[in-house]
Amino acid sequence: MSQPIKYGMFIMPFHPSEKPLVQCYDEDLELIVRCDELGFHEFWIGEHHSVLREPIPLPEAFIARALPETKNIRMGAAPVCLNQTIPRLWQLVLDFWIISARAV
Repeated sequence: MSQPIKYGMFIMPFHPSEKPLVQCYDEDLELIVRCDELGFHEFWIGEHHSVLREPIPLPEAFIARALPETKNIRMGAAPVCLNQTIPRLWQLVLDFWIISARAV
């Protein structure tokens, strides 16, 4: 018997520059919650540093915020921009370790 398809989503997250950043952040959070409700298996958040249009420079913090709102969906950061992260690489490893421990 074949396995059911597992759906996932990746967000860039690109928003119009005239939209308030708080609204963009809230809409992205609502999207994760809705995907969880619909039975999506995974959700990937891109790390972006053009804050006026893509307001998630720290996907690990966004994932930590989304955890209490979701039940089953797996979340990950893709990509993690190491050229932006190297000075704090060990902190990044610890951040994801703590988040993964909370997700269990």
